[in-house]
Amino acid sequence: MLINFLIQNYAIIDRLEFQPQDGFTCITGETGAGKSILLGALGLVMGKRADSKILYHPDRKCLVEAVFKIEEYQLIALFESLELDYSEETILRREILPNGKSRAFVNDSPVTLDTLKSISAHLLDLHQQFDTQGILDPSFQLDFVDKMASTHAELEIYVQHFKKWEQLQRKWNKIKVKIEEYAKEQDYNEFLLEELIQLNIQQDEIQSLEMQRNTLYYAEEISQSILLSLQKIHEEDHSLENQIRFINQNLSKSKLRHPSIEQFLVQLSKIEEELMDFSQNISKFESQLESNPQKLSKVDARLHQIYTLLKKHKLNSEEELISLQETLEQKTNRLSQLESLEIETKNLIDHCQSELERVSDVLHKKRISIIPEIESRMKDLLAMLSIPNGSIRIELIPLSEFQLNGKDQIKIWFSANKGSRPDELKNIASGGELSRIALCLKSLVADKMVLPTLLFDEIDQGVSGEVAHQMGKIMRNLADKHQVICITHSAQIAAKGKKHFYIYKDHSGEKTQTKLKLLEQEERANEIATMLSGQNPSASALANALELLEQ
Repeated sequence: MLINFLIQNYAIIDRLEFQPQDGFTCITGETGAGKSILLGALGLVMGKRADSKILYHPDRKCLVEAVFKIEEYQLIALFESLELDYSEETILRREILPNGKSRAFVNDSPVTLDTLKSISAHLLDLHQQFDTQGILDPSFQLDFVDKMASTHAELEIYVQHFKKWEQLQRKWNKIKVKIEEYAKEQDYNEFLLEELIQLNIQQDEIQSLEMQRNTLYYAEEISQSILLSLQKIHEEDHSLENQIRFINQNLSKSKLRHPSIEQFLVQLSKIEEELMDFSQNISKFESQLESNPQKLSKVDARLHQIYTLLKKHKLNSEEELISLQETLEQKTNRLSQLESLEIETKNLIDHCQSELERVSDVLHKKRISIIPEIESRMKDLLAMLSIPNGSIRIELIPLSEFQLNGKDQIKIWFSANKGSRPDELKNIASGGELSRIALCLKSLVADKMVLPTLLFDEIDQGVSGEVAHQMGKIMRNLADKHQVICITHSAQIAAKGKKHFYIYKDHSGEKTQTKLKLLEQEERANEIATMLSGQNPSASALANALELLEQ
């Protein structure tokens, strides 16, 4: 509920403060007094654009602030989603600076205009004479039927299934794309993998094979070198063996002359032992050498296979080949895994789709069941508003595809005159008829939900007398449970208000200003009489005004 509306330095308003009550509040005034300016300022806190040209004093900022009590609106989740602090008394504020820059705030937190629009849409419902496009929107129309049919619980379940179904559909489509990608490469990947499996390369195999190849290739040369070395150790006159023996004999003659000679003889003995060990080991190694062209050919062939695959895949080591094999195994296995996942996901989709069908059928039946009541009550309300032969027919057309709000397409057919052929509401209804239809729809749904503050701007344009009286009656009934503010030219509607404000231009200062005044009972009677008969109303006009107020 709007509890305070403050305007400073806007258009021809220096300062204006409006404190509407709960229930039905009316605003009247002469044409050009500033009612459109009031609505323009209200539009600022609803997120509409503005510039510095609207400043009353060009060197000062403009401030527009609306204070709402929102505890009934269940908006905590909305505030959390927008990362704003929730308060049961919420302030929406706009500031327009002299340089043209604009700032928006919710409870003193800076916000974007989109955020301001999101919040204000839940707090204010502004209905102007030519602003009736909302009721022509099929989503609005279906939402209206849902409110009347009390389908909130079923619709919530349906939306949960629908979002899950959409999520599964997206997942399924991604899996199918992946399957197509993997399937295109599958044959080639399997071929590459088979090559690597057949190769069966081992860790550090290249180094081992190259050593084998070198040993086999140079076997004779290595053998000759070893035999020659053994010959130098054992067989020649000046062999190492004979020379060590000579050194030993020669030093032994001197060990009695000097004790230190003994240590050199011990060291020489060790050299002789190591030489014998060396001779035995290298002799054994030589005996194992073989010149085997067949085995060399196999080693060369194996190395050639490995080098060929390394070059083919632009790799440098057997470790990289082993890693490639693991990757190819994952890719080839991934296709079968994806195919299994595709089947599993499709089964989930089918199950979810069955649930959607079930809940959408429940939704459809509940919607269908309320339509006769809506059509009947709309006919009565239209008759009250001087469309005695008006009729509304609501058609629900089953769709083949799931939508966010079910599987129904809605069409509203309207006929204003007896015997005339109904046509879709969007094609046939005039502006005045749409305004009255909108009022009837909001009146019907008012008992089903918590509505934001309803602000009607000249919805009574072109109507008077009994029609205006009935229109005021409908709005007053609306105001029993909701805050309703109406800017009106109709005396019959103004008389129905719980509170009555008068908007006017004050020319007493240096600059003209728009001001707003709460009328007392006598002032109110005089204003309604003026609306009925013009300036300086007669006694009969005043009596008529008092009668309207008493009604």
